[in-house]
Amino acid sequence: MKLSAIRVHAFRQFRSGVHVTNLDAGLNIFHGPNESGKSTLAHAIRVAFLERHSAGTHHDLQPWGDSSVSPEVHIDFVYNGRRHQLSKQFVRTKRCDLRIDTQSLSGEEAEQYLAAMMGFSMPARGTSRPENWGVPGLLWIEQGEGHHLHRPVEYAHQQLQGVLGDALGQVASSDGDRVLHAVQQRLEALQTRAGAPRGNYRQAVQEQEETQAQLNELDARVQHYRDEVDNLAQLQARFSSDASEQPWREMRRQESEAREKLAQAQAMRDQLAQHRASLQASLQTQTLLRQQLDTYRERKESLAARRQALSQAQEHADALSLQTPLLQAAVQDATHAYTQARATLEASRRVHTYREKQQQLASLQTEVARLEQQKKQAEAVLRTLETDQERASALNVDKRELKRLQALHEQLQALEIRQETIATRLQFDLLDGQSVELGDHRISGQSEHLLLDATVLKIPGVGSLRITPGGEDVADLARERARITHELHSGLQALQAKNFQQLQQRATEHDTLVTRIRQHQALLAV
Repeated sequence: MKLSAIRVHAFRQFRSGVHVTNLDAGLNIFHGPNESGKSTLAHAIRVAFLERHSAGTHHDLQPWGDSSVSPEVHIDFVYNGRRHQLSKQFVRTKRCDLRIDTQSLSGEEAEQYLAAMMGFSMPARGTSRPENWGVPGLLWIEQGEGHHLHRPVEYAHQQLQGVLGDALGQVASSDGDRVLHAVQQRLEALQTRAGAPRGNYRQAVQEQEETQAQLNELDARVQHYRDEVDNLAQLQARFSSDASEQPWREMRRQESEAREKLAQAQAMRDQLAQHRASLQASLQTQTLLRQQLDTYRERKESLAARRQALSQAQEHADALSLQTPLLQAAVQDATHAYTQARATLEASRRVHTYREKQQQLASLQTEVARLEQQKKQAEAVLRTLETDQERASALNVDKRELKRLQALHEQLQALEIRQETIATRLQFDLLDGQSVELGDHRISGQSEHLLLDATVLKIPGVGSLRITPGGEDVADLARERARITHELHSGLQALQAKNFQQLQQRATEHDTLVTRIRQHQALLAV
């Protein structure tokens, strides 16, 4: 994964927002003074990936003193060659949107996708805990918590075991023990088992206490100097007040006293600077002398220990010289026994190694069978996905054209209702053997006809009647209906649909296939 851009808004001290772009693929370093937002920016990245947007425990993300805004975090990153854009909002407006190239996910679906992609789990409710973080928990070790690294490793055990395999066990059993032993030795050199300091650590504590006492003394002198300066300021204020009343003699006397006090204050300041320089030189000299004293003490202790060891070694050598024949025989027996034990141990190791390999082989065979099953399932899903994509492509209907044809269909239905409302209705009840002609149709017996256009009724032996229903409105409605019918028929022919109901059915089936395709794509991605 490579982060390319980070943008936060209304997030703790970033009230007006901050935007970081052009992040490199390697190491990116954020530097700045204390409280400038470095840790806040790192915390925003952690919250965007590991925290639920819907949790109600994120009020600490809002800017200080402003509870009316919604903290926002936007991160652009590239994963497996695909561009991802993650956006989250918390507290008041709770949203989570994830765009992957042209695919869009939101809410719970987007967060579960991130969890599956990075190997962690979302909490059921509230703020996420370290046991939910998995491997990403190793990427956010807060300041001062580095010595607790074994806990995040424990939480990420399953993912690390799958990636590192047996190498992790070898490191933990060999290099890890050696590092722990070295750390224990250095810790024992700096403090006792009860936690009391000793050696260089105790000397550093003592030097710190002495330096703190000297610093307190200097602070008292500085405070005294500040008091003198305050007195001088008060005298200057009194001098200005008296100048308006023109007490010349009293003012000159006070001026003389003020100048003397100012000279004394300046002398005290110079003396304080000299004391500070002298103190610094004394501290450096004291440090060098203590280092030399510690070196001489260590050399003296080492010399005494070597003399004692030499005496003991001489005594031991004299005792061994008397036991040499017995020791030689014992050495021969021990050498023979060692050779036999080594051969037995080597055989046992080979048997143990063989059994371990057998167990590993059985485990790997089980894993291969499981992966083969998953592969078959994925292939079945892929075949279904390809079929659905082909079918969806064939059924695809332009949304704007569908909306336009739907509007025409609704207009046509409304016109039909209006025509039936204002049309002329004729009912016939003719005698047997009698008939009349209504337009191009011959009518006999009983029947009912709805006239929408002007029609001629011919009565044999009587004449003809021209019937014009509804006046001009019917004709206008008929022309409007013909126009809309032609336009609707042309649109349906262009989309190869017999009627509007068939077109709606195609659009519904296409939307169903698109939803199923997205589900299958998400399943294949997991």
